[in-house]
Amino acid sequence: MTENAIHPSEVSKVVVGAVTAGNPEFRYVVGKDAITIMDAKKTFRKIIRTIYKGMI
Repeated sequence: MTENAIHPSEVSKVVVGAVTAGNPEFRYVVGKDAITIMDAKKTFRKIIRTIYKGMI
């Protein structure tokens, strides 16, 4: 489990960026695994929307 862990310095850089941002994002994603999960979530939503469009 720890071999995939994000180093605290990476997280702190994102936190500092979020706190000092003039126009902050709603969500900040840190790490390759989190980016992969967010991309999969977006793809899944697109698939579900496509399926439901075909049913209407």
